[in-house]
Amino acid sequence: MYINLDSEDHNLYKRNRDLCAIMLADSAFIQEHDTVTFNKRRIKKGLPQVTPIYTQEDATACLKLFIGVPNEMNSELTRI
Repeated sequence: MYINLDSEDHNLYKRNRDLCAIMLADSAFIQEHDTVTFNKRRIKKGLPQVTPIYTQEDATACLKLFIGVPNEMNSELTRI
């Protein structure tokens, strides 16, 4: 994932990354909690358990993929 840096504010990348870290961790926590609740119902119905789409560990790991890109630089999102 690329995050453009504002030439006037070089802390923008850090602030965006920090915000994403909070939102991703929170979303992952919700995913994990909802999966536990959902699986309790599935077990009672004799259905197989499911796994969360992503975990808090996944959220933390993906932050390593964030890089800053200056606004002047042409860039595109690519899949790693």
